[in-house]
Amino acid sequence: AAAAYFATYGSRQIHGVEAAGTEVRGSNRFGRTVWRRDFAPFRVHMAHIIHTPGSWYRPDQQNPVKHVNDNFLGQLQHHQPPVTLAFLSHPAKGVLARNDSVNSDRCDNQMAILDPNGKLLDRRSYSESFGLRAYDFAPVFNMNSFREVEIEKGGEKLVLFQLQNFQGMYPSALVIGKGTSYSVLCSPGVILDARVLRNDSQGISMLVLAANNLFSHMNYLTEWNCSPLAGRHTEIFPAYFANHNYTTEEFPVFFPRISGIIENHWLKEGRVVLFDTEEGRTITVFRDGKLQVTRDGKVQNYRDLPAVLVEAYGLVNECFQQKDVRRNSQKALELAKEAAALPVQNPFLRSALFCLRGECEARLGRNAESRKSFNQALYHFPRNNDAMKRLLEVEFFEKGAPAAIALFERSFSQGKNFFGLGDTGNYLFLGYAHLAAGQAEKAREYFEKIYQGHFPDSRETLQSILELFAGNYDLAVSHLALAESKVPGFFDIRELRLLLARSLVLAGRDPVRGRWILEDLAKYSLRQGHMTEVSLCLLLARDGKTQEARERIGPAFAALKKIAAGDFETRLWLWYDAFLYARTMEILGDRSGAREGYRACLEANPHTALAAEARQALARL
Repeated sequence: AAAAYFATYGSRQIHGVEAAGTEVRGSNRFGRTVWRRDFAPFRVHMAHIIHTPGSWYRPDQQNPVKHVNDNFLGQLQHHQPPVTLAFLSHPAKGVLARNDSVNSDRCDNQMAILDPNGKLLDRRSYSESFGLRAYDFAPVFNMNSFREVEIEKGGEKLVLFQLQNFQGMYPSALVIGKGTSYSVLCSPGVILDARVLRNDSQGISMLVLAANNLFSHMNYLTEWNCSPLAGRHTEIFPAYFANHNYTTEEFPVFFPRISGIIENHWLKEGRVVLFDTEEGRTITVFRDGKLQVTRDGKVQNYRDLPAVLVEAYGLVNECFQQKDVRRNSQKALELAKEAAALPVQNPFLRSALFCLRGECEARLGRNAESRKSFNQALYHFPRNNDAMKRLLEVEFFEKGAPAAIALFERSFSQGKNFFGLGDTGNYLFLGYAHLAAGQAEKAREYFEKIYQGHFPDSRETLQSILELFAGNYDLAVSHLALAESKVPGFFDIRELRLLLARSLVLAGRDPVRGRWILEDLAKYSLRQGHMTEVSLCLLLARDGKTQEARERIGPAFAALKKIAAGDFETRLWLWYDAFLYARTMEILGDRSGAREGYRACLEANPHTALAAEARQALARL
């Protein structure tokens, strides 16, 4: 009787698992629960059981990727199935605690590995589990989709799931699992379509369509091969902390953003047909590098050698690392020029290359050259919204906000994707430009269109910006404290934190938290780090650390002004940093430096509340 019991109802062999609230339950084939594992306060989003010990590489190959045994998912290969993966949802739903670093993954969703007896083998955040830190965004990722795919009857199933960043630029990742092996493809934008091309003993290949929000907000198509390696990790360029060694069989092909696959003949005929809904044309991508654009019966053919594309992509990736990580704008421009000079025929790729060159030229204050490059980008692809916005920024740098607004109304009002935000991006740019022009009510109208439309969660952040320009610093702090307790709309948490730090400094409130935010951003944000140093110098001077403040303030402000010559966000807020520079110099007893700072504040934006204070300060100095 005992033998019969343990062979049937009492069996402890796990046949299936299920998620139930904060628990994962393992059951035998008769449905009896054998073990439970509680992950409270996390909820179990889903649980997946691995029955087979299959791997991606041939039996004669011993561990072809050495590092796979050292990483989190590599542990799966050391345990006999059934192994359970539990995907856990963080109760904060993407809202960072006020004392969490912008680099912290404490708010990230998590994955846990359980052995056949329900014992916890390991548990880590998505960002750590899958290496999702290539694009300088807060490490908070959600499970976007999960499916099992069986290619051949009786064949081993693939597990496919997508992870997506919950805010900002929306970097994402495609994860493929087969047996106990996993590989990850990271993308600087949402993955729109992922189709299995091959799944056999030699390996796996996928056809991936996704957005690239760092490279002119283009779409790209790539064949991603995981054959015959296990544990492969691939970052689509431009990635800030990765080198790229694409093969000639595996290079992204770029085309307009609004496109979808309508025909897939990649395996048999080596081609995929996409449809560009905005232009009403078909774009056919061929495996041999050919690109065919058809509209109204007219056909245009372009052909690029894979080796040329591989060289171009390597140059672009290194350009971004020089530009944004190492802050070497001159070297970045040299690389961008070299990439733009390559014999690339794809007009969409050529447009993106010229846009990148123009951006590097603008960073160095070479406005005439950058204007030519952006116009070249629009010549090759008239719908390049990044090039349109960059031309408006050059106009802003050279002639001021009213001229940029006039150029928008005259030439670029058809732009539909500024900042990658669709029509909302237009409103955001115009709101900023009107603030710079001293037209606060007009800016408020555009901001209201944003939070009354698609992004209601951005209300408090946008209102705080208005209050900072108007001089209502305590009110700005209140708005941002509320914004920090919610998902911050389309604003990245790093942008929100920088606004909060500025508000705290100007309001004279909570200097300890203000300093912590600034130091955290300086350490962990490529985008906002340079805009923290002047504020930190003021806090040092206020704390009596005058020698350190004196050593840091001059180089900090000089570097900031240099960046502001070609970076829109830095230039938009230069009035703030110039005023803080002046106030720091006053504390340090340098009247000449103080006058320089106050004049720079008025020159950057004479319409702010701080500009009024700067005038009074200049009168007494």
